[in-house]
Amino acid sequence: MRKAVLIINTHAEYLATQAEKLGYKTFCIDSFNQNSLNKIAKLKFLKNFIKKIRKNHKLVKLIYGSGLEDKPDIYTTLHSEVDVQGNPLEVLEYCNDILNVEKALNISGLQIPRTSFSPLPSNIKTVVKPIQSYGGLHVNFTKQNVEDIYYQEFIPGSTFSISFFINKNKFSLLGFNKLFTLKDYSTNPFIHAGAMNIKRIKIFDQIEKSTEIFSSLIGLQGYNSIDFKIYDNKVFVIDINPRITSTFKIYNELLTNDLMKSQINLKNSEINNTYSYPKKFYGFVYMFSRENFKFHNKIKGDSSITNLPKEGEIIKKDNPIFTINFSSNSPSTLVSSLRKKISMTTKQYNCYDIDI
Repeated sequence: MRKAVLIINTHAEYLATQAEKLGYKTFCIDSFNQNSLNKIAKLKFLKNFIKKIRKNHKLVKLIYGSGLEDKPDIYTTLHSEVDVQGNPLEVLEYCNDILNVEKALNISGLQIPRTSFSPLPSNIKTVVKPIQSYGGLHVNFTKQNVEDIYYQEFIPGSTFSISFFINKNKFSLLGFNKLFTLKDYSTNPFIHAGAMNIKRIKIFDQIEKSTEIFSSLIGLQGYNSIDFKIYDNKVFVIDINPRITSTFKIYNELLTNDLMKSQINLKNSEINNTYSYPKKFYGFVYMFSRENFKFHNKIKGDSSITNLPKEGEIIKKDNPIFTINFSSNSPSTLVSSLRKKISMTTKQYNCYDIDI
C-alpha cells in the first residue's frame, strides 16, 4: 500500500507532484486547485478529511507551507491525527510574532527593524503587519481591517532570504535568494510574487553563521527560510519562516527532488550541502490578474508555465493566474528570460508587472 502524505499549502500542486514521484499518495488542502484551505479552520471538516484518508492509510504524514499561520486552533488536532514533518506547529506559532524571537536573533548577531505593538513615531516610515500573515498578505503602509497587528520600521531596498535545512542538529545551507514583488499593487504592496537563487556576497558569510546559531537556539528542523534586508551595511531580519516556502522549489529542483525526500522523512534524511556556491540558477514568478476574467489558455505547450487554471475557470482580480519558471547557468540570463516572458504574458492577459 502506498504511503500517504497530507499537503497543506497555499498552492500544493508542485509539492504534490514531487511527492507522487517518490511513490506517495498525496492529499492536498490549498487555496486554489482544491479551494479548501479556509475550510480546515472548522475542526469538523479537517477531522472528516483526515478520517477519509485513514480508511486506506494507517500512517499519514503532513508537510506544510503557508496557510496555517492564522489557524492555531487546529494545531492540536493535526498533531494528534497525522505525523507532522518539519517543525512542530507550536514553533510556527511562536515565530509568527517576530518579537518572540528578537532576543535569540540578537544573541545570534542579527537584528530586526524597530518593531512595536503600538504605532511608531510619525517621522518613521512604518509597515503594518498582521502577526498571522504569510506571503505578504495584508501587509501595508496603512492599517488594514485585520486583528493582531504590529508596527515595523520600513527598511528600503530589495528583500532577500536564506534557505537552509536542519536534521539531527546538523545545519545545511541551501542558498540565498532574492524575492520579487508586484509593481503598482497598492492593495498588497508586499505580496510575494516569486524568487530566484543568487550568488554569494561577502556579508552572506556572517548571515549564514548567525542563522545557524539562531536555528540551534530555537530548535528548528527540516526546511526553513529567513527573510532579510541589507541597508547601510546592516542586516535586518523581517520574517522567520519555519516551514516550506516558495523557495523550497528552487532547491528541490537543484537537488533533483532529494529535498522533498528529506522533508517527508526527516528521521532518515540527510542533505548534501552542495549548492552553497551555486553553479545553476532557478527562478519563478507568479502572474497576478488585474481583473476578474474567465481563463482561456493562450499559451498551450509552453513548458515554462505551471499551475495553469482549468479552461473556463474564473480568475478573480488580484489572484495568481499561473507560474513562470526558468533556469540558467547565468543569473543575468535567468533574469532576462523571466523579464521577456513576463512582458509577453502581460500582452496576453491583463496582469501585474513584476519587480525583479
